[in-house]
Amino acid sequence: MENSNGARIMLKLIDSHCHLDQTEDIERVLRNAVEAGVEAIVCVGTNYESNLKNLELVQKFQQPKLLLALGLHPTEIETEKIETALEFIRQNINMAVAIGEIGLDFWNKEAKKNPQKKLEQEEVFRKQLLIAKEFDLPVNIHSRGSWVRCLEMVKKAEVKKVVFHWYSGSVEVLKEILAEGFFISATPALMYSPQHQEAIKLAPLERLFLETDSPVFYGEGAGGFRAEPKDVFRTLQLVARLKTLSEETVAKTTTENVRAFFKI
Repeated sequence: MENSNGARIMLKLIDSHCHLDQTEDIERVLRNAVEAGVEAIVCVGTNYESNLKNLELVQKFQQPKLLLALGLHPTEIETEKIETALEFIRQNINMAVAIGEIGLDFWNKEAKKNPQKKLEQEEVFRKQLLIAKEFDLPVNIHSRGSWVRCLEMVKKAEVKKVVFHWYSGSVEVLKEILAEGFFISATPALMYSPQHQEAIKLAPLERLFLETDSPVFYGEGAGGFRAEPKDVFRTLQLVARLKTLSEETVAKTTTENVRAFFKI
């Protein structure tokens, strides 16, 4: 973007939610991120192997700055590995800036077929919230078809710093989330998701993060794209357009939000 004098302004952004461990050609992806202006990436975990690989990546690469979030995703729960995965999180907690990606997914096929899977999700979620509380870490929430229950459990655990990643739930729950002082994050799904658009439009800028959820594929067919951290700038453009604000304003405020939240 340019200022009033026509000079180019190089914006710096943080991708607050990325699955770098699932990304192909990581060196190229990180190089693209640096060239675009991404200064940091929060690498979220989903299971034991994912957490281990992200830990290795955080230790290996320097640019952009990689930040580690350790977590067990609700659809990645392997019953026989739960305790091993949770123990890994505890053992490496000093490397983490957050617990995530954790939460509930009641739209998951297995959870729909088997009510016991929902109970298992809740138990694993509860254990991770207790870890976050114990070590005073923020949490990154995955929530599909379970927004009310997620919020109930977060409040009961008395976790103070929470972001509901890619929020597409009801306005009623959103109002409760915001009233608690929690955050939601925006993704490139703003291109086509009315529920996501409504949430981002209603949430104040001071309660928003920008993210990509890389390497998610957004859109359909030839018009779609496989996200990389550099695409956080697409999210920036979409949020600025939706909220009729300048990209510079959105970039500044959301980056400050993320810095404070993760203590960057």
